[in-house]
Amino acid sequence: IILAGLLAPAGMKHIGPGSRIRRPRRIDGASYVEIGANTIILPYSWISAIGLYHGQHFKPRLCIGDNVYIGHYACITCIDSVVIEDYCVLSDGVYLADSTHGYDPENGPIMQQPLTSKGPVRVGRASFLGFRAIIMPGVTLGNNCVVGCNTVVMRSFPAYSMLVGSPARCVKRYSIEMHRWESAKND
Repeated sequence: IILAGLLAPAGMKHIGPGSRIRRPRRIDGASYVEIGANTIILPYSWISAIGLYHGQHFKPRLCIGDNVYIGHYACITCIDSVVIEDYCVLSDGVYLADSTHGYDPENGPIMQQPLTSKGPVRVGRASFLGFRAIIMPGVTLGNNCVVGCNTVVMRSFPAYSMLVGSPARCVKRYSIEMHRWESAKND
């Protein structure tokens, strides 16, 4: 399949019309990856749906919606489920994962320890993740969230949340009634 002059990655579960994954790129487990229409993934990104790891078998689902923009050097990896809904923007260097390595010092080197799912990851429709934002396992972000640069999101937040810091805290919420971002209290 030729997409805008670029060869579509072999074995993809689905890639919609107008979508481009620019080279150089790394795609592991392409048969578990679904990408909607008109989505752009810039060079040096790593998309990894892990079906087999040191004898462990998984059935991952990595789903990227329509009209999504993913910047350079993004790393998105799963053994369970990562879903990025339509119209999201992920800046350069973002990291999303639904799993971790074991880290028991008595079980050998970390890279040889089993992977464990810590819960699916979902990024709601039209959300924005700033430069080097990190979304940890088990996190769900509601629609239209804004995540600041270098923010580490370790828990879920509802729609219209503006997040900053490590760990992330909500500093503003968008008010539909007032048509503006307002200070968030007690979050």
